[in-house]
Amino acid sequence: MAGHRNRPSGRDGTHFPVSDASGAEVVSSAMPGNRPPNGAVLHVVESPKSEMLCRLQRKEITLGEYLDHCADQAVEHLGGRVSTERLAFLRRLVREQMVTDPVLVEDIRQTTGLNPDGSKAL
Repeated sequence: MAGHRNRPSGRDGTHFPVSDASGAEVVSSAMPGNRPPNGAVLHVVESPKSEMLCRLQRKEITLGEYLDHCADQAVEHLGGRVSTERLAFLRRLVREQMVTDPVLVEDIRQTTGLNPDGSKAL
């Protein structure tokens, strides 16, 4: 993979930057049981929560508003590439799938702590 050839990766192909004490990136294996080179530190970076997710958790917006935002983000890259009508259709389709597809429903529960109908997840 271009740009990641010097970065170690986990079993799932995720690349982990590893740096030595000076901060310079070094090559190492991030597999369990393997140690980074002497003095190296493994930096695992969590992606930050989205501002909208934080607003949902602070109860500044509803779950519906959060899901609308997620649907908008999911189709945003298509803007200008498809007609306005097609974009609106795709957005509605994505939004509907968020509350009907079992995998997406579970993702929403895990991410927000809420069921797509707005009730508290168990």
